[in-house]
Amino acid sequence: MTVLGKRLLCLKYEHNVDLKAVIREQLEPVKQVIRDVTRINPERYYFNLAQKVKIPRFMNTTGS
Repeated sequence: MTVLGKRLLCLKYEHNVDLKAVIREQLEPVKQVIRDVTRINPERYYFNLAQKVKIPRFMNTTGS
């Protein structure tokens, strides 16, 4: 989870869920949202090490 309240699904991609908005609006229990987000997270990633990889962010920018 970032310092901005977003749950990133992967460091390599921009997919995220804004948990801060959910907490503020109290639309659903936070625990259920976290479970749902974890369920859609990919089980594994496939990287082609022969290709140059563009990393959109590093661990220190996510608050991790």
